[in-house]
Amino acid sequence: MKDYAKSNNPLLDSLPLPVNFDALPTLLLNEPLNAEVLRSLPAQDRASLLAKISSHFVPTSMAIDIADAILTAIFAGYEERNPCLAQIKKQRYLVGGWQGKFDGGWPGFITRNARCVTIDGITGLGKSAIVDRTLSLLPQVVKHGPSEAAGWTMQKQLVWVKVDMTSDGSRLGFLMQLYRQIDAALGTDYFSQFSAKRWSVEHHMVSVSKILYNCFCGALIIEEIQERNFAQAASRDLMVLFFLRLANLGIPIVLIGNPKGFEGFNDFTQDVRRFTSGGLFNLWPALFPRDPDWAEFLVPGMLQFNVMRNPPLIRDSARLLFRCTGGVCDYLAKLLAQAQLLALRREQEFITDADVLEAYEGPTIKASHPLIRALADRDVNALNQFRDIPVMSFVARWAESDGLTGSSAINKTRVSPPSGAAASEPEKKPRPRFQTAESMYKRKVTAGIRQQLNGAEKRKRLSQDDLRAEGLKNVLLDNFEKMKLARGRKS
Repeated sequence: MKDYAKSNNPLLDSLPLPVNFDALPTLLLNEPLNAEVLRSLPAQDRASLLAKISSHFVPTSMAIDIADAILTAIFAGYEERNPCLAQIKKQRYLVGGWQGKFDGGWPGFITRNARCVTIDGITGLGKSAIVDRTLSLLPQVVKHGPSEAAGWTMQKQLVWVKVDMTSDGSRLGFLMQLYRQIDAALGTDYFSQFSAKRWSVEHHMVSVSKILYNCFCGALIIEEIQERNFAQAASRDLMVLFFLRLANLGIPIVLIGNPKGFEGFNDFTQDVRRFTSGGLFNLWPALFPRDPDWAEFLVPGMLQFNVMRNPPLIRDSARLLFRCTGGVCDYLAKLLAQAQLLALRREQEFITDADVLEAYEGPTIKASHPLIRALADRDVNALNQFRDIPVMSFVARWAESDGLTGSSAINKTRVSPPSGAAASEPEKKPRPRFQTAESMYKRKVTAGIRQQLNGAEKRKRLSQDDLRAEGLKNVLLDNFEKMKLARGRKS
């Protein structure tokens, strides 16, 4: 614990905020495998490491933007709620003693208008992974020692708390889950204190709001917003009111879910304005194999997760992996893990196109074939069979990429192109604010791509006897290439 008696804002003293935007690619990148350790492990031990692919994180331009929005919202919220300010001390006193109805507002309270962030996208696009990786940059709880300036002898600061929307959209169920998550973070017993009380839902809303406000919650993250539990839930309007009241207290809200879960939001301009004040982020599968985020970041970055002795030998990896995943990053991770597992069982030293194709036909990916094919082929008829897919939004996005409008877009996408055909690939220019961060991250992945290409050329030149000879396998990862890779990671 620290003495914050002379601090300008104790809520920010223990947090690495604000974060420089250009530093985010390096901070977000997570590579859980240790190449040096891997080389000494037998195949069965390396196979057990494939589960770590779930924590292997490759920051795309969208991921960087989302992280920046969340971290900025938390920072701005804490700047607004400096506990050393007399006004904030007074408001804490008022909130602590408030016994009124939740929908009646707070007495003598100045609305804080916290930044709120909305993230939507179909399943498998890494929404939760992006948020989790962002939150990992911050401690969840900060314990403060005595501070005369802030008016406390000790204080626990809840930097963030995350909770899933209940499956049926129940407000009471959601609040009970929130009590539990607060208890898990702070070591409190609010759930046991309040769950048995015969309070109204509104009373619990007031109770939760007071707890979050007085423990200086930096952000409330709500996940798993779906059509069945939010868009169609009878209590949605009251739940939205609850979130807006928390935002009025200065607590940023992050909503994460399926696009269909947010249907109807556009009917209420205040909801749209408040819940997207910190950013509205729509995640999509890659449009085509040469989509910059896919071809230049995600695919090269995911290929760095490699438990094999040598780098992958895959021809036109961006195109093949797009055809086998539909541009969905979750399928990409599963596909690469399965391809490496198959190669290990065959005692191979690297994965090839054949391993990828066999993994695609395997049990892990097979159940997802209908959606993968619908996305890769832009088949509207096939996409219509999925109830949680916003089909017309996909039609509009595909049409925009092809320069089409109206009925011509629908007619074009009704018929699937041949299995091997590629979608049109218009040139996409990077947004200016990403150019610096993009160049930094490209330096990191370029070394990995160079390593893969050089390894492939060396294999072509080596005879079968050479490939089997002891020690020559390590030629594919010679010291010069490792030095370039290390330099790329440090830049």
